[in-house]
Amino acid sequence: MAPTTQARAIRDLQLAVEEMRRALAAQMAPPVPQPPMAPRAPQVSPMHQVPPAHHAAPTVPVIEQFRRYRPPTFDGGNDLLAAEEWLRTIEKIFRHIAPPFQIRKSFVRSSC
Repeated sequence: MAPTTQARAIRDLQLAVEEMRRALAAQMAPPVPQPPMAPRAPQVSPMHQVPPAHHAAPTVPVIEQFRRYRPPTFDGGNDLLAAEEWLRTIEKIFRHIAPPFQIRKSFVRSSC
Protein backbone atom coordinates (compact mmCIF):
# COMPACT_ATOMS: atom_id res chain seq x y z
CA MET A 1 0.00 0.00 0.00
CA ALA A 2 1.45 3.36 -0.98
CA PRO A 3 2.16 5.88 1.82
CA THR A 4 -0.47 8.30 0.48
CA THR A 5 -3.10 5.57 0.40
CA GLN A 6 -2.10 4.45 3.89
CA ALA A 7 -2.25 7.99 5.23
CA ARG A 8 -5.62 8.47 3.54
CA ALA A 9 -6.99 5.28 5.11
CA ILE A 10 -5.84 6.41 8.54
CA ARG A 11 -7.33 9.87 8.01
CA ASP A 12 -10.64 8.29 6.93
CA LEU A 13 -10.65 6.12 10.07
CA GLN A 14 -9.95 9.14 12.25
CA LEU A 15 -12.81 11.07 10.63
CA ALA A 16 -15.17 8.13 11.18
CA VAL A 17 -14.09 7.91 14.79
CA GLU A 18 -14.70 11.62 15.32
CA GLU A 19 -18.16 11.33 13.77
CA MET A 20 -18.94 8.44 16.10
CA ARG A 21 -17.77 10.45 19.13
CA ARG A 22 -20.18 13.25 18.22
CA ALA A 23 -23.05 10.78 17.80
CA LEU A 24 -22.30 9.19 21.18
CA ALA A 25 -22.17 12.59 22.86
CA ALA A 26 -25.55 13.44 21.34
CA GLN A 27 -27.00 10.14 22.59
CA MET A 28 -25.56 10.65 26.06
CA ALA A 29 -27.22 14.08 26.43
CA PRO A 30 -29.85 14.15 29.20
CA PRO A 31 -33.39 13.56 27.96
CA VAL A 32 -35.73 16.51 27.62
CA PRO A 33 -38.19 16.46 30.54
CA GLN A 34 -41.75 15.67 29.53
CA PRO A 35 -44.69 17.57 31.02
CA PRO A 36 -46.64 15.55 33.59
CA MET A 37 -49.54 13.60 32.17
CA ALA A 38 -53.05 14.05 33.51
CA PRO A 39 -54.09 11.14 35.75
CA ARG A 40 -56.40 8.65 34.09
CA ALA A 41 -59.00 6.52 35.75
CA PRO A 42 -58.19 2.81 35.54
CA GLN A 43 -60.23 0.94 32.98
CA VAL A 44 -61.94 -2.18 34.22
CA SER A 45 -63.34 -4.64 31.75
CA PRO A 46 -66.13 -7.05 32.70
CA MET A 47 -64.03 -9.91 31.33
CA HIS A 48 -61.73 -12.05 33.41
CA GLN A 49 -58.70 -10.05 34.48
CA VAL A 50 -55.40 -11.56 33.38
CA PRO A 51 -52.68 -11.29 36.01
CA PRO A 52 -49.83 -9.03 34.98
CA ALA A 53 -47.04 -10.83 33.20
CA HIS A 54 -43.69 -11.04 34.87
CA HIS A 55 -41.46 -8.49 33.31
CA ALA A 56 -38.15 -9.71 32.02
CA ALA A 57 -35.09 -8.37 33.73
CA PRO A 58 -33.90 -5.20 32.04
CA THR A 59 -31.32 -5.89 29.41
CA VAL A 60 -27.81 -4.66 29.90
CA PRO A 61 -27.35 -1.46 27.92
CA VAL A 62 -25.35 -2.02 24.77
CA ILE A 63 -22.65 0.44 25.82
CA GLU A 64 -22.02 -1.59 28.97
CA GLN A 65 -21.77 -4.77 26.90
CA PHE A 66 -19.28 -3.03 24.62
CA ARG A 67 -17.16 -1.79 27.52
CA ARG A 68 -17.05 -5.24 29.12
CA TYR A 69 -14.95 -6.38 26.17
CA ARG A 70 -12.38 -3.70 27.08
CA PRO A 71 -12.02 -2.41 23.53
CA PRO A 72 -8.55 -1.19 22.60
CA THR A 73 -7.99 2.48 21.93
CA PHE A 74 -6.67 3.85 18.67
CA ASP A 75 -4.55 6.94 19.00
CA GLY A 76 -3.93 7.49 15.31
CA GLY A 77 -0.47 7.42 13.86
CA ASN A 78 0.97 5.98 10.68
CA ASP A 79 1.15 2.32 11.68
CA LEU A 80 -1.24 0.61 9.28
CA LEU A 81 -0.90 -2.76 11.01
CA ALA A 82 -1.92 -1.26 14.35
CA ALA A 83 -4.93 0.42 12.71
CA GLU A 84 -6.01 -2.81 11.02
CA GLU A 85 -5.62 -4.81 14.25
CA TRP A 86 -7.67 -2.23 16.14
CA LEU A 87 -10.36 -2.34 13.46
CA ARG A 88 -10.48 -6.17 13.49
CA THR A 89 -10.81 -6.19 17.27
CA ILE A 90 -13.64 -3.64 17.25
CA GLU A 91 -15.46 -5.54 14.48
CA LYS A 92 -15.16 -8.78 16.47
CA ILE A 93 -16.77 -7.10 19.49
CA PHE A 94 -19.57 -5.79 17.27
CA ARG A 95 -20.24 -9.28 15.95
CA HIS A 96 -20.68 -10.50 19.53
CA ILE A 97 -23.04 -7.78 20.73
CA ALA A 98 -24.64 -6.87 17.35
CA PRO A 99 -25.58 -3.22 18.01
CA PRO A 100 -27.28 -1.09 15.33
CA PHE A 101 -24.93 0.76 12.97
CA GLN A 102 -25.53 4.23 14.48
CA ILE A 103 -24.60 2.92 17.92
CA ARG A 104 -21.49 1.23 16.50
CA LYS A 105 -20.26 4.57 15.23
CA SER A 106 -20.61 6.14 18.66
CA PHE A 107 -18.79 3.24 20.35
CA VAL A 108 -15.83 3.53 18.03
CA ARG A 109 -15.60 7.21 18.84
CA SER A 110 -15.51 6.44 22.55
CA SER A 111 -12.71 3.90 22.15
CA CYS A 112 -10.33 6.23 20.33
